[in-house]
Amino acid sequence: LIGIAGDAGAGKNHLATLIADLFTAPQTLTVEGDDYHKWERASENWQDYTHLHPKANRLTTLADHADKLVQGRPVFHPHYDHLTGTFTAPREVKPGRTVIIQGLHTLFPRGLRRLFDLSIFVAPDERIRLFWKLRRDVQERGHSQQNVLDALNKRSEDSAVHIAPQRAYADWIIEHVPR
Repeated sequence: LIGIAGDAGAGKNHLATLIADLFTAPQTLTVEGDDYHKWERASENWQDYTHLHPKANRLTTLADHADKLVQGRPVFHPHYDHLTGTFTAPREVKPGRTVIIQGLHTLFPRGLRRLFDLSIFVAPDERIRLFWKLRRDVQERGHSQQNVLDALNKRSEDSAVHIAPQRAYADWIIEHVPR
């Protein structure tokens, strides 16, 4: 079981894909933390919380699913569709030989981080992360550049309080710095 944590746009999905390819992707299950958000995009709850706040996510369910997957048991996994901002019907997923859990809060719950054989925190230079996040959210998810910048500003405190401290729990810290 491999856990990958980091801030929004840090490259967690990309790293998970690279690792899955190393372990042969068909035998690897990747679980995305965004699938455990509590609310759809249109919910008024997002006025009080950001995606980076633990209370806006079903972290107990994520930890329970990880525990079951480690035991070789299937789970009914939710799915958050970033294009529509809605949840699709949960689907049954079965563990592969390798299970990767990646997300904003992967190393936040103590019970979850204790399950990992390897924990990784992805920490690119902030300028690089900003570039990556803007590119992804504007080109792939259809958000305006200003909305992405506003969201980053709104989330900055939660990032410092809830995401950055997870770095201390990582076995590996992967940084990307400009040359």
